[in-house]
Amino acid sequence: MTLYLMAELRCKVLLFAAMATGLLVFSTLKNINYSDDKRIADSPLSLKKLCQRQTFTEDVYVDEHRPCFVFYNRVPKCGSRGLLYNARILSHRNHFTWISSKQYRDERLNHSKISLPRKLSRYNTKAVFYDKHVHYINFTRLHLPQPAYINLIRDPVDRMISWYYFIRFEKGHIRSMTDSERNMSFDDCVRSSHPDCVHPFNYSVLVPYFCGLDEFCRYPGPKSLAQAKANLKQHYTIVGLADQMEDFYWALERLLPDYFRGILDLYRRNESKMRAEYKTNAKGTCSNETRSLLKRNILIEEYDLYHFARKMFAELRNKMLKT
Repeated sequence: MTLYLMAELRCKVLLFAAMATGLLVFSTLKNINYSDDKRIADSPLSLKKLCQRQTFTEDVYVDEHRPCFVFYNRVPKCGSRGLLYNARILSHRNHFTWISSKQYRDERLNHSKISLPRKLSRYNTKAVFYDKHVHYINFTRLHLPQPAYINLIRDPVDRMISWYYFIRFEKGHIRSMTDSERNMSFDDCVRSSHPDCVHPFNYSVLVPYFCGLDEFCRYPGPKSLAQAKANLKQHYTIVGLADQMEDFYWALERLLPDYFRGILDLYRRNESKMRAEYKTNAKGTCSNETRSLLKRNILIEEYDLYHFARKMFAELRNKMLKT
């Protein structure tokens, strides 16, 4: 695919985004039941002492004087399964309740599921770690206390490639498609402008996950990017990097010790086992030409946010080392 065609596609996507309405998902609704796959149980440990809640804009270890639960709105294909493997073990050791959503295809809460934030707000006095593939939820807009948000991200092209082969060959996640589509290389997918590689809902992931549930967050562009950066900086305790897992676990253990005490040691002992167990089947790669093409065109906003998050993580780590 030529640079001209990629640029033309990007212009069409941005034009479509500009025409989208400003309808907010946070509309007024009655209490509508929302049931998750995992039964919600009371935590054995009530957080009588306040949860350490810091953001990138605060001094490390500053207490905000309110309890919280931890919310991991996990971005797909960024190493989350390794973190959850360790969280399951630590939930027994550190006496907190781990609740993992098994509903993978409702990343944007629709009107029938807007009661989820109210349900989660009940955990605000309990030691609960909740994870779900869902875009950022602004609890304060619903007059609810914010949780301690965490997340983990990776290089956007690497994430795309991992997702591309995951939906083709990973047992339990294989999607319906023709054999020719299933066996098409990632390079050919980009070259032929196949929707799996050029549709914004497939390649634009980081920005929507941090931007939130506003309609404009669905599409890459200056407004959604700015909102994603603001949320990441103001509302996340930490956003780690898949290529700096030791540093991420080291920081996580110190920022939220009631939950993650011991996670670095677990990671070091189980790293090779987890890599083998969670490796995507038939995972491929891409040419330098394809990578460069994506970075210069449809992934501009994704890489902008990715580099912003890398900078914030480095600043947080350096600040913690000096404390």
